Amino acid sequence: MRPVAPLALLSTCLVVAPAAAEPVRLRFALHSEAVAVRDLDELRGAVAPRTIRVFDPYEEREVAFEAFPLDAVLDAVYSPGWRTREELLLSCRDGYQPIVPVGRLLAHAA
Repeated sequence: MRPVAPLALLSTCLVVAPAAAEPVRLRFALHSEAVAVRDLDELRGAVAPRTIRVFDPYEEREVAFEAFPLDAVLDAVYSPGWRTREELLLSCRDGYQPIVPVGRLLAHAA
């Protein structure tokens, strides 16, 4: 199995991080205005998670992640209207903010 590029994985699914001391809460915004905040249980109630298996070059083995299809998460939060946008700005905890063309995300949606 070939390694998966981080952007390809991100544009396909929202990967759930391992259990942390604090609950994971995701903030969704439109033009910097908060639209919703969801924790993992709320997401599970709206979108069925999947198990994603990828080769981890650091572990040198296949690893499994629980993940939510990103298009389904965005549908649940924003309604399917987000699909008419040109781009999405994703903000990560570490400060990284990739801009993803909506067409590219939809091309990877399952």
